[in-house]
Amino acid sequence: MNISIKEKIKKRIPDFLMRIWYEGHARKYYYGQDGEDVFVRLFTDTHYKGFYVDIGAYHPALLSNTKWFYERGWRGVNIDANPMSIKLFNKKRKRDINILSGVSDTEDEMNFYYWGNYSSMNTFNEELYQRWSNAGMKVKEIKKVKVQRIDKILEEHLPKGQHIDFVTLDVEGFEMKILHTFDFEKHAPDFFLVEDIDYATENKDFMDFAATSLYKFMKEKGYIVVAKTRLTILFKRK
Repeated sequence: MNISIKEKIKKRIPDFLMRIWYEGHARKYYYGQDGEDVFVRLFTDTHYKGFYVDIGAYHPALLSNTKWFYERGWRGVNIDANPMSIKLFNKKRKRDINILSGVSDTEDEMNFYYWGNYSSMNTFNEELYQRWSNAGMKVKEIKKVKVQRIDKILEEHLPKGQHIDFVTLDVEGFEMKILHTFDFEKHAPDFFLVEDIDYATENKDFMDFAATSLYKFMKEKGYIVVAKTRLTILFKRK
């Protein structure tokens, strides 16, 4: 049996070095954590300048599902509860509407578990906070932060008559809370990228996803699953 040069190299180089090499090259083609933006590109006209909504936006470049589109003339709404994140968006995404706010299914204040200015772990999810704390990751601060419903945020900030091409939703376990308050009758985006951290493990059969509340909810709203990365599901409107 012949072994390709690439396979020979892989056998000799440790996995972590191969991953560093791969990510260094792959980032030329995508910005999302696992290439989520590539999947959206497969379904859209690359010459089209559309509109996105990024909930839990985190950073204008790092792990961003929207940066590739912004570079090609798209614009959108970016929402994050971290002041540093919005400061960076205001600096790097001047065409976008950048909103400092938490997002949940209520209009209130909630505990925001804050690991730091540049941490992607910052969350309102107490269960995740407890899990990560038990694993030895100490939170920097717990502070009260205002949260709003997504339908209210879009009602206030979305340009009148603006169609949303895709929504990317990464809020550490609060995805269903937000989806339940999204106004599908007014907006109905063409695509949703929704993180589902329950499917981060390789030992979980994705076929079981059909039994989840996320799948059933999105199906009822007229969406089908068309792709999946390690953490994120891409839904397409029928």
